[in-house]
Amino acid sequence: MEIQDLPEGWQFVSLGQILDIQYGKGLPKRLREESGSIAVYGSNGVVGQHTAAITKGPTIIIGRKGSVGEVHFCPVPCWPIDTTFYIDQFPDGLDPQYLNLFLKSQHLQRLNIHAAIPGIRRDDLYRVGVPLPYPDDPIRSLETQRRIVARIEALFAELTEARRLHGAIRQDIEAVMEAALGEVFPPSFEQLAKRWSIRELGKDGLCIIIPGQHILSSDYFETPIGVPYITGPADFGAKYPLISKWTQVPKVFCSPGDVLLTVKGAGVGKVNCAPSEAEVCIGRQIMAIRPDPSRIHTDFLYYFLRSRFEVFQAMGRSATVPGIRKDQVSQLAVPVPDLHEQRRIVAYLEEVQAHVTALKRAQEAAAAELERLEQAILARAFRGEL
Repeated sequence: MEIQDLPEGWQFVSLGQILDIQYGKGLPKRLREESGSIAVYGSNGVVGQHTAAITKGPTIIIGRKGSVGEVHFCPVPCWPIDTTFYIDQFPDGLDPQYLNLFLKSQHLQRLNIHAAIPGIRRDDLYRVGVPLPYPDDPIRSLETQRRIVARIEALFAELTEARRLHGAIRQDIEAVMEAALGEVFPPSFEQLAKRWSIRELGKDGLCIIIPGQHILSSDYFETPIGVPYITGPADFGAKYPLISKWTQVPKVFCSPGDVLLTVKGAGVGKVNCAPSEAEVCIGRQIMAIRPDPSRIHTDFLYYFLRSRFEVFQAMGRSATVPGIRKDQVSQLAVPVPDLHEQRRIVAYLEEVQAHVTALKRAQEAAAAELERLEQAILARAFRGEL
């Protein structure tokens, strides 16, 4: 945030003119006493606890390496480690929280001088100009700073509440699709069996189960060389995978029309549909389920398996290493109504999903607007407009 004009009586004062910026001090994990009440700060915030502090009071911590330019405020003595700068002594006419909020508004990441290893220099921080109200009248200056801080904090409290409400709305949005899936595919198979035929997934040719195979990390790339490769649920999108890896030594392929099920790791039970363009190589975290199109619709199977996420999670937890075996997938009971009914159900669920997607986009746009509003509040505050 760049400030062009200041109110009459305000002045820009460089940090180097009014205070000292100190280097943090190393404190390896093995030397920390985590039972202590003193916060240990790294460049990205609190990283532990200790029984001693190196600062003398309220402290501003600035990321020097790693999370360069991140600004944190501790109202009591603390221990900033050697990836940080810190400020713990402030001139009489400067409110620590005023300076903290101003520095947060400055996107200090722009001072990064290294491409490979992010870092900023103390001399560059010293040149940062701070807008001080009425510097020749310390009492009036502090009163103005504290009024601005109080106003910012009040507005930020409203933003925090708005973010909380947005988080709750997002959970409600997610619940809409889960409710629709639960309506169509109730947990009880007794209810499903009253309406539809129930079959085992891998029996009588209903579906073919194809386990993926491991490919060494040295054999796949993030540049498009060879064939697309899906390693696991980290590559899954909302419904279709997002291709970011390729390999020249493919082992197992999924085909358009397959449903992909995560069978290993923490993401057990997550489901996607295979890309519709061409065959794609799959890793060992995934099984491809290839339905007989004359008996079961791909999207119907996708939504049914998606509704069974908790079932798959329970299967995975029962193993020493979280995972599902091929025989467990093959024996999974699945409802098989006639294809006309399957298409009707898919159309209904796709309509619900479209509404959910639209709601998510609107919610994300509102969340982005809140972020812009935060920056606008800071910009106005340090132009003396609050």
